Amino acid sequence: MNPFTALVARAAEAAPGTTDVPALPTAAWDIVSFLTNSMSYIKIAGGGLLMLMGVVSLIWGGVILLIKLFGSGQGATGQTSWMKIIMMIVIGGAIAVGGFSLVFTIGSGGKKTIEDLGGASIFFDSLPAFGSLFGLG
Repeated sequence: MNPFTALVARAAEAAPGTTDVPALPTAAWDIVSFLTNSMSYIKIAGGGLLMLMGVVSLIWGGVILLIKLFGSGQGATGQTSWMKIIMMIVIGGAIAVGGFSLVFTIGSGGKKTIEDLGGASIFFDSLPAFGSLFGLG
């Protein structure tokens, strides 16, 4: 028990009618803890930023849609294609709701597809079988 926790426990015993104070977590000052904590913080902050960008894209897509519908395609926003407007609304809404987890899931699926197309996972899974042909396995 660290000295601060012991001091708090003694103070809690001395004061009648108080509740117990939970023990404080110990601080780990190593590089692994630092990188793990920073990775989780970056995921949270990056997810919030992605959600904000999704909301902005959703709103801007809606504004351009209304301008294009009511303005009969005049002005700078009238040059925007319908497909771009639809994609801004759909993808912006998906990222606004999904955030980092949506982007991470899409990236994980892309990684698996690239490994399968590139043959990396197929080659490494069958490597012991080839090694036995040459007396290596």
